[in-house]
Amino acid sequence: MLQHYFWGNREVLDEKDQLLWLSYYLVEEREEEYIRPLYGICVTKQIQGSSTEEQQSVILSDSRCFVQTSLNRIMNGCVTPMCLVEALDDLVGELEHLPKEIRTRIHPIQYRRPMMKNR
Repeated sequence: MLQHYFWGNREVLDEKDQLLWLSYYLVEEREEEYIRPLYGICVTKQIQGSSTEEQQSVILSDSRCFVQTSLNRIMNGCVTPMCLVEALDDLVGELEHLPKEIRTRIHPIQYRRPMMKNR
């Protein structure tokens, strides 16, 4: 079962000076076959009150702390749904370049590359 927890909003202007309303959510997935819940990120975009585009990371990690930290960085960068996969891939890639001892302290559980799924 997927549960969405509202994390925050950002208002930005696009290249056509249209107001974009970006909303960010922490996604928690609890299934019987998982020992621990899995966490991901959901971003929605609304253009001046019209259509909504959405994309989410269903399984990013089983570390809530890692996903919350990633979510803060995604939100601070005003990442849109279209750029979410690339931004998450960059964040996970940053970890892979750190020495194993530091990676383990940052995120003690094996992390996964983002697996994206539209809701």
